[in-house]
Amino acid sequence: MPINIMQCRSTYTTGGGPDKTVLLIAEKANPAKFTHVLMYMHGAYDTDFQIGNWARAKGLTIHEVPEYKKLDLDNILRVRRLIKQHQIDIIHTRDHKTCVVGYLATLLNPRVKRLFTAHLWQDHDSLKMKFYTWLNLKLLKHYDKIIAVSCALKEFMVARGLPAEKITVIHNAIDTDAWQRTNVPETIRDELSLPVSAKVVGVVGRLRYEKDLPTTLKVAQRVIAERPDCYFLIVGDGPDRDELEQEVADLGLSENIRFLGFRHDTIKIYAGLDVFLSTARIEGTPNTALEAMAMEAPVIYTKVGGVGEIIQDGHDGLLFQVGDVDGISKAALNVLNDEALAEKLRKNGRQSVCEKFSFTQRLKAVEAVYESLMETNS
Repeated sequence: MPINIMQCRSTYTTGGGPDKTVLLIAEKANPAKFTHVLMYMHGAYDTDFQIGNWARAKGLTIHEVPEYKKLDLDNILRVRRLIKQHQIDIIHTRDHKTCVVGYLATLLNPRVKRLFTAHLWQDHDSLKMKFYTWLNLKLLKHYDKIIAVSCALKEFMVARGLPAEKITVIHNAIDTDAWQRTNVPETIRDELSLPVSAKVVGVVGRLRYEKDLPTTLKVAQRVIAERPDCYFLIVGDGPDRDELEQEVADLGLSENIRFLGFRHDTIKIYAGLDVFLSTARIEGTPNTALEAMAMEAPVIYTKVGGVGEIIQDGHDGLLFQVGDVDGISKAALNVLNDEALAEKLRKNGRQSVCEKFSFTQRLKAVEAVYESLMETNS
């Protein structure tokens, strides 16, 4: 009999890196050994929620649970019913809210094993987030196992009282066969009719505080001042978009800095880049970095979270401290002006991802955790 797993997420609109992972795990699983049911909580009035459509297009089983308030007790009962309906063996939660819901929904069902993946975690200033962190750390002591996507995340949790032996580090990974330039006949350059000689820097991610887009814009200003033939393409949506677009307009750079919104075809973006850039303040192990490296786009990233565990500075990418506008700007110009450096980063970046961050390897590691959980039931 296959092991029945419920993948649980609470997110909005188009989600993020963890949702790519959830869909890929469910799609690539061996159906003779594992059955995946997806449970997604999202705002009841979130008309832009797309993950359900993507899952169904792949033939996956997904249940969308609308949220009418912060913690809806009816939804906990609904998740309990789904666990019973699908005879779930393992509930696999991936964020603050589903950590709580997963615990409460299985409280009277000790047969179901609890697994949590920490994709991103950090200390917060806000009282609300401090409470969520405290609550999750308390509840995770009642989880059977925890996966951390970086050693840095494991250290964070151990320092706050979670037992190290309960936590397994499994880095994020991508499907390297899918993410390669030969799969892209037409790039974003063609779509936007950019000059053949133009240089293109890409930024992919949610437009919100964690990604520190104000620093990105400062870097863009400096680079464009030196290279007026350079375009910055900012891909993604979020609460800061209007403010950022207004800042670009005020700078008179709307031609060179373009906001493309959310794109489901990011492979087409990466394939057209001369540099992939992130000035993020906070990260786990970002899928975007792995995707860019696999697509042979030279990567410049801030050294936060687990980024230093996937990028070797100077070998397959360039790393800088948060807010280092001067260093990041100079690095971007160096890569744009030095073809030998760019080629080195392109070649080494793809090689590193193929050797160390292949999704096939990650899937085997995650499935080994599932099997170890079930062995404790034997």
